Amino acid sequence: MNETKAARYQRLKRRAGFASWTCTAALLAALLWAKASPGIVSLFLLLELVAFPFVFYRSFILERRYELSSESLSPWLRDHAKALGLTLALAVSAAHVIYVLIRWSAVWWWLPAAGLAAGALLLLARVAPIVLLPLFYRFTPLERPSLVERLLALSRKAGVPVLGVYEWDLGAKTRRANAALVGAGSTRRILLSDTLLAEYTDDEIEVILAHEMAHHVHHDIAKGIAFETA
Repeated sequence: MNETKAARYQRLKRRAGFASWTCTAALLAALLWAKASPGIVSLFLLLELVAFPFVFYRSFILERRYELSSESLSPWLRDHAKALGLTLALAVSAAHVIYVLIRWSAVWWWLPAAGLAAGALLLLARVAPIVLLPLFYRFTPLERPSLVERLLALSRKAGVPVLGVYEWDLGAKTRRANAALVGAGSTRRILLSDTLLAEYTDDEIEVILAHEMAHHVHHDIAKGIAFETA
């Protein structure tokens, strides 16, 4: 079978993802079968222990093998540790809230829990550009006035006002080109990776941003949050 490099890359990533999911499901099934009740931190660390080899393979080894990553092992491990700590803090907080609600009502706890989860998703969507993303990347105002004005005009025309246009220091981690429209309301901003700015013309960047803005115009983020809530 003649397989392109891109197809093989995607196949290996899917295979590793499926293997990770299978091992995680097996661990949870074993805990249920043994009627074990680990605490939330212990359970989180167990799941991380099982998933880490597959995450490392997908996010580090494959990325370097296919020349998509420009990041060495040390910064990759630092980013993974930061993400792990952040996820653990959120998981412990969520578990505490759920236990409080169960004590309040063993029958109806799930209803306020769902409402609080939806509120948390909305809050994260708003604060991610100013609280979460800067933990992993550096952002600076874009110093290309003609492109900035062009993209701001596009956002006004689309009815999606933005705070500004920022250069996203992605090249230190990956060779991929990327663009995003992140945040909501007063935190919404355009992010353009340095790799995108170096390789693409202004016309191409405008088309890419038009696609990203369409997600906001068609309320795809709100629909996704509604789906998650349901």
